[in-house]
Amino acid sequence: MVGVIQTGRGSEVARHRSFVSLGRCHAGVKWRAIDLLFPLGAAMLASVSQNIRKAGLNSTNEPVIASTITTATSLVCLLGSLLFSGKRQSIKIDRQSLPFYSGAAVFALIGQLCTFIALNGGQISVVAPLINTTPLFAIAFTALFLRGEEKITPMVLIGVVLLVAGIGFITAR
Repeated sequence: MVGVIQTGRGSEVARHRSFVSLGRCHAGVKWRAIDLLFPLGAAMLASVSQNIRKAGLNSTNEPVIASTITTATSLVCLLGSLLFSGKRQSIKIDRQSLPFYSGAAVFALIGQLCTFIALNGGQISVVAPLINTTPLFAIAFTALFLRGEEKITPMVLIGVVLLVAGIGFITAR
């Protein structure tokens, strides 16, 4: 069976039955072959984005400005899509969820700034794989913060270790 490991910036396909498997229910959701298009599309678009970011940094050489422009552009795109889709009311932030969204926003902002600083100072062929070590940290933080909601199996840990080891091989030139 083919499954998916979702990362922060994309996804990788893994061959093993323990992962989210096509045609099987996982957490009450049945995955179809077409469902692979979204994580694989996210991975492809994220890789295009990294190249565009590096090209922009080659002309500005200012990671803070580049990060600010990217964040502002994302906000404009979000607001535009909500306006044109007629789903403005879909964004509902209550007092209970606000601290979580605010905390996530701060970490995402710092992460994006670090991405731009790394891209500005390094080669994309080295920086992009390092940025995609997200699964290692995601699994660690999931174990720490979401213990009762998500189960981390030994096969997931093995998959993450293999993924990170592969990235290590890529960057070790």
